[in-house]
Amino acid sequence: MPGSDLAQQSVRLVGLAVAGADLVFEISDAGSILFALGAAEHLTGFDDDALVGCGWNAVLDDQDAAMMAAIGPTVSPGERQGPFRVRLRSAPGSRPARTASLSVFRLPQRGANLSCALSATAVDAGAGGGAASDQLADRAGFCAIASDLMRQARKDGLPLRLDLVELEGYGEAMAALPTDMANLRRKIVGRVLQAQAIAGGASEVAEGRFAILCDASVAPGPVAEQLEAVTGIKPAITDLNVDLENPAQALKAMRYALDCYIAEGADASVRGFEATLNRVVQDAARFRTRLANDTFQLAFQPIVTLGGGVLHHFEALARFDADVSPADTIRMAEELDMIVDFDLAVVRCACRHLAAHPHVSIAVNVSGASLLDERFLSPFLKATSGDPSLRGRLLIELTETAAMLCLEEAAATLKGLRDAGFRVCIDDFGAGSASLEYLSALEVDIVKFDGRFVRDLERGSRNYILLKHLAGLCKALGAETVAEMVETPLSAALLAEVGIEYGQGWYFGMPLTNPNWDSGRQWLPRSGLGEGRPHQPPVAARARYGVGGPSYT
Repeated sequence: MPGSDLAQQSVRLVGLAVAGADLVFEISDAGSILFALGAAEHLTGFDDDALVGCGWNAVLDDQDAAMMAAIGPTVSPGERQGPFRVRLRSAPGSRPARTASLSVFRLPQRGANLSCALSATAVDAGAGGGAASDQLADRAGFCAIASDLMRQARKDGLPLRLDLVELEGYGEAMAALPTDMANLRRKIVGRVLQAQAIAGGASEVAEGRFAILCDASVAPGPVAEQLEAVTGIKPAITDLNVDLENPAQALKAMRYALDCYIAEGADASVRGFEATLNRVVQDAARFRTRLANDTFQLAFQPIVTLGGGVLHHFEALARFDADVSPADTIRMAEELDMIVDFDLAVVRCACRHLAAHPHVSIAVNVSGASLLDERFLSPFLKATSGDPSLRGRLLIELTETAAMLCLEEAAATLKGLRDAGFRVCIDDFGAGSASLEYLSALEVDIVKFDGRFVRDLERGSRNYILLKHLAGLCKALGAETVAEMVETPLSAALLAEVGIEYGQGWYFGMPLTNPNWDSGRQWLPRSGLGEGRPHQPPVAARARYGVGGPSYT
């Protein structure tokens, strides 16, 4: 092709590029602008020629200039990346900062040089006014974004991938930097991830661990290279293989698995996150099967009068595997939205025992999450509809690992249950969320004090004084009181002294799958106990039921 024709062809190509962008320019492998054409002065305050020899930061603000300096070297010959949402640098005394869409391409014929096309978008009206985002979504926000995107992807048949990006030692590396530089690095990491994510679907779910929802057709290699260029850490990226048929459940499993992964520390790191996630999925499937087949047991621990040791009622405690605490299984059920099914299964099992032993009362634990779930109340009432007399003997022990979001709704539900004949107990009062706010908002029949008040109880101690006043407050509100973790005769005597009516603990009896159901007998304390010395049950029993642990949850 003659030289003049080649020149004309080059002009046509540049013209086509400019028609689709406000500014086209070329960056050398050293990061300096070799060529610029378009609305340079309007966007940057410099004309085309003045931009030549400048770096990325003549066009972009510091954070995005640093981001593109990291991304540029990761673009392969013939590869296009972007568009990236970036913020333009404002010329002094000129218009407000604007955001833009930037795409980059490496032409094989141009060697290491990078071709760039930039299209300006909206004026940034301030915080949240359309600026390029380095703010990663928090965990709750990310789950909401990801659920919506996955539902839409399923509807439209779009390929989505949820990746976990791990930067081992990220927190330590940032802590070793000056604060300003560490903050800048974190923001650049946020920009890189948001540039790869779909519709803001990126979140730092734990220190150095990021979840990112991206186009499944785009390989994770470039973002890994970009993050390594920014942080100096080679990331590990795991495809979480989310189930688009049930995105909310899949995200809950991911979040719970991540919590387990972090809690397990070095051992989990050796196996990798994917192994933890697979274990959680398998455990959840096994749990659902056990609920469906009723292949779990209830153990029953007596609650007795402190004044005379007479049985008042039993508490039903779930048991899944010998010598294994049920606490982790119950937490998994709460986290993975299976707690309603679990609580209903326990209720049905307890009702069978109530029917077999007509003079006994049994308390069942009901999670605060279940109480506020529309799937719970109707099946719960149905479980006792065949024999309404069960309602007077089935106590509801309200327990939860997190505060209920709507106490007004909980109060209305509990009122309906009490009107139907059920008695209601607040479990673990004084621990976690169960506080004076609950007593103020919820009308209940019984308040059970957490074992931390009882352990090492001494006359005149702070806990002694607290329990005395709290017992008086409950009595004034018309609620009976129970103390758990009663392990010694001294504890039982002191609890009666401060006005608490009932006790539960190893001093009176361990949880048994087939206790003595005779409700009329006096439940004598276990023999052979010295004053102030806790009863030590057999080692096998302690391992199975856990003194001061799951027996009281």
